[in-house]
Formats: sequence, structure tokens, C-alpha cells
Amino acid sequence: SKNAVQAPYSHWRLAEVYAIVGEHDKALDEIESILSIPYYFTTWHLKLNPIWDPLRDNPRFQELIEKYKDTEG
Repeated sequence: SKNAVQAPYSHWRLAEVYAIVGEHDKALDEIESILSIPYYFTTWHLKLNPIWDPLRDNPRFQELIEKYKDTEG
């Protein structure tokens, strides 16, 4: 977690695993953590990557997209 490049990437991948196995709250926790720091993972990734399909109807997912929409490149 001390590496500014590798740590967010690891959390991003962990969020993907959580989304796949149905641990949606954990996935959203990881997503929120990643979006809150400067990193190339943005809401654009959430909107386009089909891995997040299981979360699309979740109100918290929609709130995160709205909250961090200004981080889009």
C-alpha cells in the first residue's frame, strides 16, 4: 500500500474480483477508495468495462459515478 502506482492497481483488481464473486459492497468500497485518489482509473472505466455490469443497478455505484464524474479524462 506504500507504492503509489502498484497499490491502486491491486485494489482495482481486487474490486473486479469482488464484483465477479458477488461481494458488491466490498467491490464498491474498493472502487470508492481508488476514485478518491489521483489515478488513471476513472468513472469512464466504470461506465465502459463490462466487468462492472453486476453493479450497474446498485444505487451506490450510480452515486460514485455521479460523485467522481469530473475525474473523467
